[in-house]
Formats: sequence, structure tokens, C-alpha cells
Amino acid sequence: MKQPPVIHPCENDPRHPPEWVCTSCGKTWCDQCIERIGLHKAYEICPACFKRCERLETVLAPPQRRGSKKSFARGPGKDWSAMLQRAWVLPLKSPGIILIAIGGAAFGLLRLLIPFGGVFGIMVAMFIYGYLAQYWLALVRAEATGEEGPLDPELDWDALISGCLSLFIFIPAILFGPALLAGWVGLSQLKVPLVALGAFMTPIALIAAALYDSVSAANPIYLIQGLSRVFLPYIMLCIWLGLSVGAGVWLFHGLHAGATTGLPSFGEIVLREIVLGVGQVYLLWVAGRLLGGFYRIYENRIGWSG
Repeated sequence: MKQPPVIHPCENDPRHPPEWVCTSCGKTWCDQCIERIGLHKAYEICPACFKRCERLETVLAPPQRRGSKKSFARGPGKDWSAMLQRAWVLPLKSPGIILIAIGGAAFGLLRLLIPFGGVFGIMVAMFIYGYLAQYWLALVRAEATGEEGPLDPELDWDALISGCLSLFIFIPAILFGPALLAGWVGLSQLKVPLVALGAFMTPIALIAAALYDSVSAANPIYLIQGLSRVFLPYIMLCIWLGLSVGAGVWLFHGLHAGATTGLPSFGEIVLREIVLGVGQVYLLWVAGRLLGGFYRIYENRIGWSG
């Protein structure tokens, strides 16, 4: 049975009472001396060994009796069912459905401005997809760390820029750069396997990008180590993500195939973009919940938090 840590003052400043304790070395730290990584203080880590820290009051709290609290993340089985329910059903309940409807409609209407081209169209596109990247990464992080309640849709320019760089530049370059390099040097037989490998690694790379505000989060060695510990569950995750992506493709083609022949009216275009925007935002929400829930279930086995 794991013994509670011996309580000492803050290792760095004994004048301050301890508020955090390292889950690895057991050292205690005050709130001023603890190290933090990730956007919005996603994780607290030990300044001595760089492992995950927990609040001291949480560690010292008496254990709950079995069955006194519904568990979300202990492993597969019914916890996978809970994760899938949170991913597919929870967004359809208030206030999630309201946020999806408003956000999706705004997303669809703003996209109508992009075809006007020029600098204005580029700026609109950057803002739309940058804000979606910011909010989506926050959603994955909230689900992974167990935050409850609706996310704050406040615009954060630093997080917006960081999200754009992570999702649209750094991760694609790291995961699919080797395939491009193989084609450039004439090793065309390696392009398809490398593209497939990059696509397979994308979900776990997105989880890492949501948790850690660093390019090193997409380090292939770092990702492969975590993936190797949860390989079979990760296959299941990819299947469920594939279903959500397939639903998005079906929605896109279905709306465009169902459009009237000839030149559609302005009202038809607006309605189509609103429906498409709402559907895409919902599926993005589903994918974010799936990724975050997967990490929450297998956090200890993945081993990123020490």
C-alpha cells in the first residue's frame, strides 16, 4: 500500500507551506516554486525530477469507498462506453448543443467571406481556422485532464497562434516530412508507407500538442514510446476517429451532391454552409472528446506524466 508523503516545507523556500507534492520523488513545493508546462497551466511538474505533481490536499485526502463516486477512467470496458457517450452524446446536451449550433453557424457564415480573396480572405481564413485550433486543443486538454463544465470560448491570441503553428505547420512537417523527403531524394517506394505511418501517428501527436505547448511534443520517439504501451486500444481509437472523419466526408459530399443543378441561390448557399459548419464543429467536438478521453483512460500506461 502506497504510504502518504512525509510533509516538509517547500523544498525551495522553507518559509512557504507546501501545496504540491511530486508523485515520483515525494518532494513538496509551494505554489510559487512549482514548475508548470503546457497552455493554461495544464500540468504542474517537480522542479527537481520533472515528474508530475499533485495537490497535497488531494494526496492526503482519505480514499473514497468503492462505489462512492462514478469512475470515468480506469481502463477499457464500461469506461470506454463512458468515453464514447461523452464524445457522441454529451455535445448534444445543453449547453454543448447551443455552443455547437452558434459556433457552427458562425463558422459556416464566415467561410462565405473567404472566396472574396485577397488579403481580407486570407485574414478571415487564418482567424477562423486559428480560433478553431485554439478551442479544439483546449477541448482535448480539458477532457484529458478531467476539467468539467463548458469551455470558455474567449479568444486568446497567443493560444490561437500557437494552435495554428502546432496543427498546421509543426505536426504535419514532423509526421509527413519524411514522406516528402523520400519523394524528393527519389525513394518513391517509401512515400506511401511513410504517409500511412504519419497518418497513424497523427492522433497521438494531436494529444501531445494539446497537453504540451512545445514542438518537442511531436517528437516521433516520444510519441512511439507512448503508443507502444497502448497499441491495441490505440487501434480502437483510430477506428472511432475514422468513423467521425467518414461522417464528415459523407456530410460534405451529401450536401454538395444534393445541391440544385445550375447556379444555386444565395439562400441555398447560406443554408448549406450553416448546416455544414454545424456538422463539422460537432464532429470536431467528438474527435476532441475521443482523444482527450483516451488519454485520460490510459494516462498511466502512456507514461507522459511521469
